[in-house]
Amino acid sequence: MQKRNNCTLIVLLVISLVLGISIAIRNQTALINFFSTDDAFYYFQSAKNFAKGEGISFDGIARGNGYHPLWMLVCIPVFTLARFDLWIPLRILVVIQAILHAATGYFIYRLLIKKISHPLSLLTAAVWLFSPAIFNGSGSKGLETGINLFCITALLNFIATWSDQKKEVLSWKKYLLAGILASLTLLARLDNIY
Repeated sequence: MQKRNNCTLIVLLVISLVLGISIAIRNQTALINFFSTDDAFYYFQSAKNFAKGEGISFDGIARGNGYHPLWMLVCIPVFTLARFDLWIPLRILVVIQAILHAATGYFIYRLLIKKISHPLSLLTAAVWLFSPAIFNGSGSKGLETGINLFCITALLNFIATWSDQKKEVLSWKKYLLAGILASLTLLARLDNIY
């Protein structure tokens, strides 16, 4: 039964990735429609300017702010490719967001499997992976939402494993990893500090 549930989860994750990646290979109009908010282009233009050596700046003159550091750190190396073709970075970011969305679905499954049945955990993961409303809010638009939810669920999943272990088993390495995940969660969206 466990093996079948694992296979089902893998199939769900692969289908989710294929659907997400299929957006990256569509025509330019569909690609632009994927990034449905102008805030994404603030990230993209600032990352492109940084990659050109103009600093974090939207217009190449004044310093910019109003972005979340971890997503900007993802965007900057991707937009170094903009000098070859402006569409390549957008396609790569679609793939990155598809991977983050699928990984978040995996972590949601891992969190729930400890407390509820396999079928309900799979159903919840499937709802996360395939609900258009959830994908529109977390897996698209080109914003930091996808990496934010990924970091939050990764941190919660890591900490949830502590309840299964004895206190003396928790080493400094686990605390260090928890600190790194918590720091990434903070950098993914600065208001996560609250």
